[in-house]
Amino acid sequence: MEIQCLLDDFNDIQASMEKKHWLRELGMTIYALHVPMKNKQEQSCTLAETNPLLRKENMNLIKKTIMLADRLCEVVNPIVVIHAGGLIQESETSGGVQIKKESFQNDLMELRKFIQERYPKIILAVENNPKVTEENKKELVFRYGYEDDIAQWVKELRDPNIGTVLDTCHAIGVINYNKQHYPRSEFVSIESYLDAYASTLKLIHLSNGINFVSKREEQGLPFLATNPEDITFVKGLFNFLNEIKYNHPITIETEEADYDKALNFVETRKTIVESFRR
Repeated sequence: MEIQCLLDDFNDIQASMEKKHWLRELGMTIYALHVPMKNKQEQSCTLAETNPLLRKENMNLIKKTIMLADRLCEVVNPIVVIHAGGLIQESETSGGVQIKKESFQNDLMELRKFIQERYPKIILAVENNPKVTEENKKELVFRYGYEDDIAQWVKELRDPNIGTVLDTCHAIGVINYNKQHYPRSEFVSIESYLDAYASTLKLIHLSNGINFVSKREEQGLPFLATNPEDITFVKGLFNFLNEIKYNHPITIETEEADYDKALNFVETRKTIVESFRR
């Protein structure tokens, strides 16, 4: 399973180890750790942060997550999931995209040097996380420039220990946006995303969403076995993964009202099974 780090995890290694043994008793194996969503300043913990002090704190949090992953994960190549951050409007000029690209790649290479020297089995995987926000009563997609930039920038590094995470929920938000505003966009299906990410893909976050996935209640939804569109989506995704011989983990990522019952998780798993029958 994949778990998300909290700031407290770094201060209580013993509690983290107990969590590892508890999960082992349940027959679960930790294969990935997600870097904390927020730093101590309640700002997003991401790559390519432009504020030097926040960047230093974010990089330290990512490095601590790497150290924790080395302790907790019981797989050959533990995955550390990082949010891309530094998202800018497509309309920004004056070298904005190029500056973000250099910062993004420099941060990854600093982290690569860190794992190469101490934790060579760790895989760093950057998650696609475009944001949609309302500005002047209009919905806009905020991203590095285009939907495939993150995958392309990772690809340029040509490093087997650096890859990407494709969160289908975030992709769905942009796909829905493009269908409404940019129907000629290359990215109007999950297959187009998978094609762009294929060569760098280390992890899938399988999660459903509605609208532009810009609000909490619009993401982390289940795929429904009773919904033909959800069946088609899941079937298409797994068929593509089979074509590219994908052999990395898939995390079912859902929001749950009751985590003991995990009804949304159970429904998505049921949909996966149903998609193989059709």
